Amino acid sequence: MERVSREEIKDRLMKLFSVVSNMDISTIKETSSLKDDLLLSSSLISALAHSYTQISESYGGKKITIATASDLETVGDAIDLVHERVNT
Repeated sequence: MERVSREEIKDRLMKLFSVVSNMDISTIKETSSLKDDLLLSSSLISALAHSYTQISESYGGKKITIATASDLETVGDAIDLVHERVNT
């Protein structure tokens, strides 16, 4: 299986975060806090497991659970998680 670049995963997740936070994509950074900067609720952060899984599985990657998604704190954490699940 060909490795998927972190940059490709980042592009897809940045678009997702822009939509769910209603923020311009240029204002979202890897260091942005999902709660404090993007103003996402805990339930939405958990619910994003479904979107992360869809992205991961579109590349033949593994599922991401709600429990795992709920532990993420930053945009960069989400990128790293999905990238890891796609490439393992």
